[in-house]
Amino acid sequence: MKYIYIIFTLFITNYAFSQTEGKFDDKDKVVRIYSEKEQDERYGYEGTNSQEALDYYNKATEVGQKDPYLSISYYLKAIEEDPYFVEAYDNLGRLYRYTEQYDLAIEYYKKSIYLFTDGVIAHQNLAVVYQKMSLYEEAISEYNIVVTLDPNSPEGYYGLGWMLLITATTNDALEDALINAKKSLDLYKKNPPNFIGDSYFLIGYIYHFLGNDIKSKEYFNITKEKYLENNMIKNWEDKLEIINNL
Repeated sequence: MKYIYIIFTLFITNYAFSQTEGKFDDKDKVVRIYSEKEQDERYGYEGTNSQEALDYYNKATEVGQKDPYLSISYYLKAIEEDPYFVEAYDNLGRLYRYTEQYDLAIEYYKKSIYLFTDGVIAHQNLAVVYQKMSLYEEAISEYNIVVTLDPNSPEGYYGLGWMLLITATTNDALEDALINAKKSLDLYKKNPPNFIGDSYFLIGYIYHFLGNDIKSKEYFNITKEKYLENNMIKNWEDKLEIINNL
């Protein structure tokens, strides 16, 4: 299984979870109260009763990725006005992750979780920070919490699939990774995102290490189909490079 570790480490550093470095994308869980009220209600967020905190919060979300450090300063002012403003802690964690200040990202996600134990978004994004730091067992623990709190979270099962693969030392462990990867794909299929090719690739990748070349090739072919279908040619070229090196 050492071979899996080497290949996986290279893969996750350069390709997997690309939203954790340099950009945000559809897989990156963000809390935007009021503008994404349906999401907030789904995850149980309550917002703030402080108008001052909300004003700073809205300024932070408006600035967003354009000036992450200014956005951070606004979120910090928001929690000064309302120390129980969970959404602000979550988005601080996200921005610290984006700027690769991982220790601070962990600190603010944990503060969020302290205030709101069942915060799916904080647990999920904390898992991503842990995996970026190669703290795979900690990431597994957080992903397990995510799928417990939200059994319909494709991201939670997807993350578990990867983490169980990287830590696998037996075929049984690889089978567990496969179960979670397939669960993720089943959930993604209900509302397919443009990056659904990632799930097909993960399953094909696991089948490769299980020694099932027929299934592996089948899922890699679908990976190509989905990426091209969604005009994600660069993503397919990246995956093809990995496949050719297996």
